[in-house]
Amino acid sequence: METRNFADWRDAGALRGKVWQPRIPLGIILPPVPHPVSKSALLSYLTDPEFLLIASLILLLGGGIKGVIGLGLPLVSVPLLTYLLPVPVAISVLAAPVMVANCYQAMRGGLLVQVLSRIWPLLLAMVLGVALGAQLLISLNEKALYLILGTMVVVLGLVYLFGANLRVSPRYERRIGVTIGFGAGLLGGVSSFLGPPIVLYLVALQLAKEHFIVALAAVFFMASLPLYGTLAADGVMGTAELVLSLYAILPVMLGVFAGQQLRRILPQERFRQAVLVMLVLIGFLLIRRGLMM
Repeated sequence: METRNFADWRDAGALRGKVWQPRIPLGIILPPVPHPVSKSALLSYLTDPEFLLIASLILLLGGGIKGVIGLGLPLVSVPLLTYLLPVPVAISVLAAPVMVANCYQAMRGGLLVQVLSRIWPLLLAMVLGVALGAQLLISLNEKALYLILGTMVVVLGLVYLFGANLRVSPRYERRIGVTIGFGAGLLGGVSSFLGPPIVLYLVALQLAKEHFIVALAAVFFMASLPLYGTLAADGVMGTAELVLSLYAILPVMLGVFAGQQLRRILPQERFRQAVLVMLVLIGFLLIRRGLMM
């Protein structure tokens, strides 16, 4: 049975079918309601007011969180969108807004060159790690990987949150950056989820909040290229998904603009705490993901 449009799927309720999955790991997601959706039917969603309202609110929320702390757009939006769309389509819908939002945040304020001069070793090592990690995917225990990484992120996030003032010495910054970047790249290659170690490292650098946002946007922009490239190569991101993704730019960027206004009045310490709270949440979701495997 194939759903013709969003209303048909919504009214079907407990419709069962084969979930359309690509050949790549998809990171932290909630189990979607299995429902087949044809490529042609996706375009009809753009004329469904109910779908547009719900999807726009989800994307606005994700964009707002990213606007405030620089991360959280896929973490918030993808699980919620899977109640409306198949998982690969939900991830594909975020392709254009994620790229646009990260590019905007990286270029905003004229800080990119200054930030890149500090984190380029991390970025280079991350790219190499992703390439190698993709080759190791078959031989690693993904469940153990999620549990170990999730536990590490929760513990370190709580340590940071409740008073520890860990700081990377400028003398060792590049060495540690290369190690963190390569390790995070390996994790990204096998799980598509490289953010937590890099966020912890950037927090330890004690960057000013605007520099932190630029650095994180540059990292996420580069990390998203292989993910969305693979989706396109696998045929998951076709014309219908691209149209939905282009539409999604508007609510996401409205959220980013609103979030950055809030960030301006947010004290540095409160900003740091907000990032760490989100990081701890990500850690728990990683553990949950591992336990569900």
